[in-house]
Amino acid sequence: MQVEVTKNLDVTAEQFYDFMVRSICQQIQEELNIDVTLDQIKSGYTHKVKVTDKRGNIEKIRYTIKEAKRAESFVTVFTSVGRKTKCTYQFVPTKNGCTFTYRTEVTYADSKYEPKGMKGKISTFASRNRLARQVNASYDACKKDLKEQAKEAKKQAREQAKSGEE
Repeated sequence: MQVEVTKNLDVTAEQFYDFMVRSICQQIQEELNIDVTLDQIKSGYTHKVKVTDKRGNIEKIRYTIKEAKRAESFVTVFTSVGRKTKCTYQFVPTKNGCTFTYRTEVTYADSKYEPKGMKGKISTFASRNRLARQVNASYDACKKDLKEQAKEAKKQAREQAKSGEE
């Protein structure tokens, strides 16, 4: 099953990419209690995590960054016993910001578990809506983060100007 969402953003590809990488670091630190630096989030980075599924079963998932090209693309793969989910994030610079595409591809070890027919259509529809909400939430958080950074930069500039006057 493959699902794709594309959105035009009024932030640069670099700004959105950097925001995503900072978010990934923060998520790893919060969920796994592992200190990860921005420099470590690159092609080849991997870690394993245990999660509980909907039925209460515990499974191990391997998270791997397959590709990390700043402001171009970012590819992650989540692998468990029964399935593999590949997430591709693509950034294309535009005149007013960038076009961002988020694609997920799920492959199952046993095709009998893959949703088919009406169940597959509903699953694809629900996944597309979930991805669209995630993209919108990330975009909103990125814009908020950029505003806070600009505010902090202005504050520091004022403080430097004051200390230069003294």
